[in-house]
Amino acid sequence: NLVVDPVVDADPAYEAAMAAAGFRPTAEIQPSRHRMLRPIEPGATDAMILAAMTKSARQRIRDAVKAGTVVEEDPAGVHLEAFGRLVAAAAGRKGFRYTEASGFASWWRRIVASGDGCFLVALADGRLAGGLLAYRQGGTFATAFSADDASLRADRPGTMHALRYEILRRARDAGATEIGRAHV
Repeated sequence: NLVVDPVVDADPAYEAAMAAAGFRPTAEIQPSRHRMLRPIEPGATDAMILAAMTKSARQRIRDAVKAGTVVEEDPAGVHLEAFGRLVAAAAGRKGFRYTEASGFASWWRRIVASGDGCFLVALADGRLAGGLLAYRQGGTFATAFSADDASLRADRPGTMHALRYEILRRARDAGATEIGRAHV
């Protein structure tokens, strides 16, 4: 099966073309959420990306580095189950619905293995301090899920800022023109 999930404005001509090609609407894999798009300037340097952030965001990124937090890609999905637990804890704190039994970990594993997902982890002394899963969609990266270990925030400040900075860098390096960030 081929699933097409474009980010396009509603357009009767597009709907007609898709129907003529044999495509049909299906239920969404996950509910839509509000999102924000941030353009990425062609040729943007790390310094330019940082300069576009607030002073407090830059400070939190420096704090994360100083505390020894390491952000890296986890293409094998070694930390996906632990990440699911972080997302579940965040759901409980923020009041949205998510359960580990909902099948997201299986979907995440498939999207990461396909190369259409970028799973970043923030490690603190080898322990998962946070994670961010972004989907690659055409010329954009879209942050689908992100969460951190709230119990580490005092000792490991800036974990989420460091993850967001790294996904911006990776999106730029992949030639993305913008990055989307989901908001619950």
